Amino acid sequence: MHELSIAENIVKLTEEKISQYPGKKPVKVILEIGLLSGIDFDALDFAMQSVVKNTAMENTDIEIIRIEPLAKCRSCGNNFKAVDYLASCPKCSSLDIEFLQGRELLLRSIELE
Repeated sequence: MHELSIAENIVKLTEEKISQYPGKKPVKVILEIGLLSGIDFDALDFAMQSVVKNTAMENTDIEIIRIEPLAKCRSCGNNFKAVDYLASCPKCSSLDIEFLQGRELLLRSIELE
């Protein structure tokens, strides 16, 4: 379950960022996670609940924004929503595509008390 190490890294990164503001605690953390990132959202939620115990993030609201996959066809230039990594262009059927979004894992923001 790599979601546990991801959750640990999210907590570590958040603690590093808030260390610049002594005495402040995070009240909300916003993450952006792509649907093709390979992350199981339920497993990440469970892991986050475990790793935040006894940390500055114990009572922090963690919001996850799920990013839909968006691809661009390199053959015809068409942008389209992709359903998976095996997507083809709905306009020209080309498999030569690049993903513009949907694979990210970003710590978007931290709101402090």
